Amino acid sequence: MTDEIRPLETFYEGFRFRSRLEARWAVFFTEMQLEFEYEPEGFKLPGGGAYLPDFYLPSLGVFAEVKPKGRLSTADLLKMIEFAKASEKPLLLIVGPPTQHEMFLIDKSAMEWKFFLELSEPGETEEELVSGYLENLRDFSSVTLALSAVDNRWTLVFQPLPPPVDLGFSQALLKAKQARFEHGEKG
Repeated sequence: MTDEIRPLETFYEGFRFRSRLEARWAVFFTEMQLEFEYEPEGFKLPGGGAYLPDFYLPSLGVFAEVKPKGRLSTADLLKMIEFAKASEKPLLLIVGPPTQHEMFLIDKSAMEWKFFLELSEPGETEEELVSGYLENLRDFSSVTLALSAVDNRWTLVFQPLPPPVDLGFSQALLKAKQARFEHGEKG
């Protein structure tokens, strides 16, 4: 028997999500009218092992992975980096719940983990290493969603360029944050 706290499986729109956090992001995608595929397929990684992204967002052409703040392990991060470097499509890493989240785009240009380790301080904990890598992503790969001025569709934009504030985006974040799943509620 393990003492590890496990996330609650959550049902929403016919899907059985592994966690409430994933379900909340599904609510967000639904509110944004962004089609999503949940756990579309698993992939064999070039270095061995396998990876199953949480979502595929066809209109954005990205896979997406949702992780709670402070709960991203080195092993998970390494799988994401390896997947993104080998895939034809980038990986959108979403850390945290709607309205308290950060989004990072990991693609073929992401810093190699072994190179990052050479730049880090000796004796850093796993949490410090993951935090440091995310800080690196924050500097170069932090993204958000914004409406394209060209075709009025949602697109990913790099920050720190502030996207135009869109009421629909804010409302979708709020709806996802407030979604309830207890006692048969459906978001």
